[in-house]
Amino acid sequence: MRALISVYYKEGLENLLEALHEKDYEIISTGGTARFIQSLGYRVKPVEELTNFPEILDGRVKTLHPAVHGGILYRDWVEKDMEEIRNLGIQPIDLVVVNLYPFEEKLREDLTEQELMEFIDIGGPTLIRASAKNFYRVAVVVDPSDYGWVAQKIKEGKLTLEDRKMLAVKAFSLTAYYDALISRALADIFEIDSVPVYSALPSKLVKNLRYGENPHQRGWLFENPLEELGIVRSRILQGKEMSFNNYLDADSALRLVSEFSKPACVIVKHNNPCAVALGKNLHEAYEKAFSSDPESSFGGIVAFNDRVEKELAERLSEVFLEVVIAPEFSEYALELLSKKKNLRLIQALGFSRSF
Repeated sequence: MRALISVYYKEGLENLLEALHEKDYEIISTGGTARFIQSLGYRVKPVEELTNFPEILDGRVKTLHPAVHGGILYRDWVEKDMEEIRNLGIQPIDLVVVNLYPFEEKLREDLTEQELMEFIDIGGPTLIRASAKNFYRVAVVVDPSDYGWVAQKIKEGKLTLEDRKMLAVKAFSLTAYYDALISRALADIFEIDSVPVYSALPSKLVKNLRYGENPHQRGWLFENPLEELGIVRSRILQGKEMSFNNYLDADSALRLVSEFSKPACVIVKHNNPCAVALGKNLHEAYEKAFSSDPESSFGGIVAFNDRVEKELAERLSEVFLEVVIAPEFSEYALELLSKKKNLRLIQALGFSRSF
């Protein structure tokens, strides 16, 4: 059996390497990954020995070679494929472990356009897609959180077809996310305003929710890493666990209140804004909003676009609310409102107003 390992993040590989060593896998690897594996005392074959071709272009081309992809993509149930790899001396690859250059993380750094381009992974997604396509024979692991159970399966004998199918779906999800992230980010960087013919939203799972909009439905919370504003990018300071509907209402309230450049209050219930008001200060804006529809405001989601101070906090503490959102809470406001244990207090991190 043969495994190809090429990862940017090395954390957690130890258990997987131990299992591969125990089951006499030959390990093929690239550059820094190979050096890391050797540092742990395991034998590793550099990919150049497999391909008889050196890494070129400062590491831009490492695994893009027929000796690698032929070993991944051949079908062992097709006699012509088997004959072809035998004649060409291509060695089978049974397990591929890959994670990608950190384009998402590098977006947040102050890099030049050319520097950022170096973190667009080419070889990694190609390995992932090839391995996932041939899930009938090859297992592909793209998530370090899977190393543990995959290692255990290897020790027990073999990853099943169902295991490989599950890993393949996760692999294609990762490459879809990665490409969507890159295309959206580059459209912003290049200031391309035209409507794209093809479009995909990059989204990453944050958590499983207790249920969806209704108790018989399932629910999940995802984030778009390119968005700076949104309830997913905010910090829950206190209160009981948020439900699907809480997140939906809170996100709507936050996005709406962020539209205003004057002190504003938005109250949302069942994903509908039942009150929106501006004022000389937040307290006045809240009084206007609440008085416009006090019945619907009861048990609602309240969002502000500036710091919640003492007077406003005292007023908020008098009524039943599900969620209060603001860029900041004064120490007094936070202490007072935190006494209401079921009230969720959320600090919106995507914006801050000063009037």
